[in-house]
Amino acid sequence: PGDPSTWEPLDADEVQTTIEPAYLRLRSAAEGEAAAAQVDREYQERIDDINAKRPKGAFEALVQHVTSCLTACVESVLTLRPAGMVEAMGDLLIVMPRALWKQAPWFTVVFGLFVVIVMAIGGGAISRMAACQVAGGERLSIRAAVDFAQRRWSALVWAQVLPVVLALILCGVTAALGVLMIAPVIDIVGGVGYGLALVLGFLITFLLLGYAVGFSLLVPAVAAENCDGADAVQRAYAYAVSRPLQLIVYLIVAVIGLALGFVLVTLVARMTLNVTAELFGALSNNPALSITGGYDGFDLSHRPLRDTGRWHSNWAADAIQFWQSLVVCLVGAWVVAYHFSASTMVYLLMRRLCDGQEIDDIWRPGEAVAVDIAVMDVIEEH
Repeated sequence: PGDPSTWEPLDADEVQTTIEPAYLRLRSAAEGEAAAAQVDREYQERIDDINAKRPKGAFEALVQHVTSCLTACVESVLTLRPAGMVEAMGDLLIVMPRALWKQAPWFTVVFGLFVVIVMAIGGGAISRMAACQVAGGERLSIRAAVDFAQRRWSALVWAQVLPVVLALILCGVTAALGVLMIAPVIDIVGGVGYGLALVLGFLITFLLLGYAVGFSLLVPAVAAENCDGADAVQRAYAYAVSRPLQLIVYLIVAVIGLALGFVLVTLVARMTLNVTAELFGALSNNPALSITGGYDGFDLSHRPLRDTGRWHSNWAADAIQFWQSLVVCLVGAWVVAYHFSASTMVYLLMRRLCDGQEIDDIWRPGEAVAVDIAVMDVIEEH
């Protein structure tokens, strides 16, 4: 009720609570199990329809948007539509961050830093395991990989945020130069200095485009070379600039592998969820089972829980939702693991292509870090 500008977003529970009384009246008036089941289906369809259209919080909207972009990318690969894949990746890497910053800047900063730290430690561990396996067939233990990432967490974080920090500094300098255009006469100095602003604009563009293309190489650089964040950024940008077409080809192949693997993993998860739901609910009509099964295509989003009217059924539904969510989280975990593993392979291939360094040549405990090795090579040459 009231002016739409005063409306507040409702979460899934509030949506159900709003229309729950009408549903209960209809169900109590239904004659027979078939009629009651029809009321249940119509109620669930109405709930799904409302939840698809209601305003969402920043985190919920972010998760759904990332999922939709990933699904669109996979479908574009399967239907051989390169333009769709490019559009989905551009939406994920460019449109989404801009929208997040515009609509929820504090959430973007806080949650963004959290994601960077988690990806630094978790992604660094996965990349280190992949590098050791590709370089020498060594199966590094999870504990050893996590220990490596924890020791190098600052370099892993700095490698991911340094280009963004530099771009933000240059943006501030460029905006400060624009202040010269405010006052009379001094605006002449501002007009002359516009050439410097163009140079800064070019540097900002270079940093952002290089970040978008070479982002996947940053964490693997630290994992393979044990270098600091600045050196990892230098390596990623150098490879992206010197051999951009080869890098794009490698990334396209990696995306194709992601799409095919995602289809298989999603198929296994969907069949697991649906088969379990059918068998587990074959001998029972418990209302808690209404949230099980029904998964189709690439959509693994769960159905919102609704009040069954009985506390024990509500608790059972919560427990069932927890176990189903674990299966969905495993699919997401596979996507993250594939990203860092494939990115590590792409980094090693680009390093061999640009520097002539063999794939099996990575940093190992007891060796000097990559920067020290490079300095020693220069000293020996002279």
